[in-house]
Amino acid sequence: DNVVKRLLAGALLQAGNREEAKKVLGQLPQDAGVELAVLQAAGSKEEMEKGLKSAIGKYENNGLLRLYDGVLKLDAGKY
Repeated sequence: DNVVKRLLAGALLQAGNREEAKKVLGQLPQDAGVELAVLQAAGSKEEMEKGLKSAIGKYENNGLLRLYDGVLKLDAGKY
């Protein structure tokens, strides 16, 4: 069930097991929420930024992704 997989992926992320979380997220139908979770599981900032740019282009309703992009830019000091 997809709900159980989402919960499992969230638990794995919280436990610091990024690779296992990515595997579980890869089994889910892609949407903006799943893309955001995959970004949070990214191993590096570069991987995160590249994935975020791609995800923003995929979804018309991408406000949550744009918010996350703003947080990353704020953290980097790019006001």
